[in-house]
Amino acid sequence: MSGEVTSWSGLAQRRRLQLAAPDLLAALDRAEAFIAGFEDDDTQEGVTEMLAAIRAALAKAKGEVK
Repeated sequence: MSGEVTSWSGLAQRRRLQLAAPDLLAALDRAEAFIAGFEDDDTQEGVTEMLAAIRAALAKAKGEVK
């Protein structure tokens, strides 16, 4: 089954991720806000793709994805 934890180390890893999730989400929010400042700068390569990936991850984490 996908996502099934079958070992104690897997459980520990999942727990560490759960504990870090609020900090990770806050950091990703700050990164999105900073990088968005370069969104209309044509000299910056990859900004559009990076923001799309960040925004998709944020939406998924916040339950905003259908």
